[in-house]
Amino acid sequence: MAQPFGNEWINYNQTYYKLSVGEDGLYRVTYEDLEAAGFPVATVDPRRVQLWHRGMEQAIHIESAETFRWAPNDYFEFYGFRNDGTLDAEIYTEPGSQPHPYYNLFSDTSAYFLTWLLDDGRGLRIKNIRINNTGLTPESAHQAISRKVFVNSPSLGRAYPQGTSAAETYLSDFDFGEGWTGGALTRGQTGTITFSDIVNGVIGAGEPQLRLILQGRNNREHNVSIEVGPDADNFRTLTTATWPYYNVEYITEPLEWDDVSADGQVLVRYTVNGVNGLADRISVSVAEISFPQTLNLQDADRYTLNVRSSGGTLSYIEAAGVVEEARFFDLTNTNEPVEIGYNREGTDVDFVLEVTGDSLALQMESTVLSVMPRQINFREYPNTADYILITHPGLRVSAGAYNDPVEAFAAYRASTQGGSYDTLIANVTELYNQFSYGEISPLAIRRFMAYQLNRSNPKYLFLVGKSRYWFNDYDRQATPSQAFPSWFPAAGYPGSDALYTFGLHGATSSAALATGRLNALQAEDVAVYLDKTKSLEASGFDDPWRKRLLHLSGGATSFELSSFARYVNEFADIAEEDFLGAEVETFSKTSDAVVEVINVSDEVNDGVGVLLMFGHSGAQRTDIDIGFVSNPLFGFSNTERYPLILVNGCNAGDIFQGFETFGEDWITTPDLGASTVIAHSATGFSNELRDWSRLFYQVGFADSTFFGSSIAEVMLEVSDRYLEAEGAVSERELSQAQQMVLQGDPAVKLFGPSQPDVRLATNGAS
Repeated sequence: MAQPFGNEWINYNQTYYKLSVGEDGLYRVTYEDLEAAGFPVATVDPRRVQLWHRGMEQAIHIESAETFRWAPNDYFEFYGFRNDGTLDAEIYTEPGSQPHPYYNLFSDTSAYFLTWLLDDGRGLRIKNIRINNTGLTPESAHQAISRKVFVNSPSLGRAYPQGTSAAETYLSDFDFGEGWTGGALTRGQTGTITFSDIVNGVIGAGEPQLRLILQGRNNREHNVSIEVGPDADNFRTLTTATWPYYNVEYITEPLEWDDVSADGQVLVRYTVNGVNGLADRISVSVAEISFPQTLNLQDADRYTLNVRSSGGTLSYIEAAGVVEEARFFDLTNTNEPVEIGYNREGTDVDFVLEVTGDSLALQMESTVLSVMPRQINFREYPNTADYILITHPGLRVSAGAYNDPVEAFAAYRASTQGGSYDTLIANVTELYNQFSYGEISPLAIRRFMAYQLNRSNPKYLFLVGKSRYWFNDYDRQATPSQAFPSWFPAAGYPGSDALYTFGLHGATSSAALATGRLNALQAEDVAVYLDKTKSLEASGFDDPWRKRLLHLSGGATSFELSSFARYVNEFADIAEEDFLGAEVETFSKTSDAVVEVINVSDEVNDGVGVLLMFGHSGAQRTDIDIGFVSNPLFGFSNTERYPLILVNGCNAGDIFQGFETFGEDWITTPDLGASTVIAHSATGFSNELRDWSRLFYQVGFADSTFFGSSIAEVMLEVSDRYLEAEGAVSERELSQAQQMVLQGDPAVKLFGPSQPDVRLATNGAS
């Protein structure tokens, strides 16, 4: 059943309890667990109990002394699975671009949801099947799988242009090859993977098979030799893999039984050769050996068997080395496990399986795991909101003058002074439960916004809280950073808040609505920014400082110095035309020094509506360095006169890392700084930056249609026009549209009046 939004399975009239699972296994929830969680054991009929996972009802087993009610010592069981890459597949650019499904980008924890039907319906139950043997010959083997998944290194995926050693452009979408992989090896280096569990093989039942998933880690052609052997003195050449760029290579090769040592060891050696003497860099993501194995479970606590029928649909299994507490489950359909009854004699068991497909996934478990339910609330979101705030409950605590600064922000935007918007606050923890099945993923935000856009016409999306990249692995850390938290995951790498809604609701090449972010680390940042926004908007739009613009140009060479100065003068020409009639002051870098400090405190303190920079930059400074506004040495004192800062450079908008950036300082410093900051989150290129910013000036300052529009609305129109103007869009141009990040409230206006403005001066109107 297709679930485009992820909440289709929810009945909002029912009560739900969440169970978080971090490993595969058989789970048991006792009467006492239910009672402690507040589950109404006294009134709920056990027959009506349901369990849900990823939008599908799960079969469970209920052990109850009485049919119609719960009693002490009752319990229910289910087979649970840790998180994997299943849900991640939806955030990749296209089907097949996810390297493999074995490891989740963000978290190991998946979720199951307990509820009960309000009518006379019945929940899904685990079936118990016992089939008698009627003369079947026992199977000689099952197909064992030994799999190693390497996840100690992040691969950022394709860089563009492909095949170019100097490629610097990444698309923000999750692209081919992006994900967790093993450590990288370079040309001339050799790695060895050791399998030590290829034991009890059945030679007459077929050959072992090796499967590798290799990841390209640079933009060259790759050449890797694969060897196998039972020990370090007896390798043989298996194959040579060749593939290009940051792509993924899938290898499947048969092995020989001579490749397996007497004690079950297989070594796989891979050597990075490179092509034509050029640099080469690769890693291994997955290594797997499958082989026919005897049906001896070796007294293990848990064991996985893959059974194939030797004829017909029934398979007769005689297994040795089975512990006393063993229970067998057919997990071919993971939503509806089937418990298999068996006969036992000592440590030997036998049973019959019905194999309806190519094979049957059988799991033996001898222990049960515990998990505590926790009641949650599902919320029916209204379909009238035109201003949506997404945040985390951790930011909704008392700060400044507000008990809940996020709620206060929404209340301000709902007020006449704030624009009379119909506001809606969504906690991301609720969105996880309702739109990504309880799993931490940016997909929750994307699906929620798709749901809202499908039902209504929201105008603004305001993301309140800092996000970190997937490769920061924030949500797997035992003690994650409190100084630079990740309140919810970034939509992609490089950072792009537009990506949360990119392509939704008919938006073919841009975000579906105007989007901004307050990269708040703590609730105090929200309170500070709200106070600044209120004071800025309370001052009105008739103060002449709003029409003063300050342009700064940099560069590293004489050519860049002159070119960048020419660009900002082109922007000034647009702003000075009749529509805005701006007063533009320009400062240009005069030397080829890496950084030149320019003191602009007097200009900023007097008030400028826009502060534009064009030059080289990083996340924490530009080559025309005006300093952090919080540093008293720079002398800033611009209370209530908060400009838009537009940075044309590299990485100045990369606010998704574990440090404070230039833009964040200007946004969250109390009573000083900026109202909004626009900057590129990755590598910006001068031509593309110039074209985008020129369009920004043309739309924002020379198009009457957008006079009185918000900065975020202007950005949305600019991205659309930019990509339309480029025609056949390259990856560089698409990254320019995706990766211009707006810090600040998306409803803050670029220049307030929706009609031509007039200022009376002593010498006449102007």
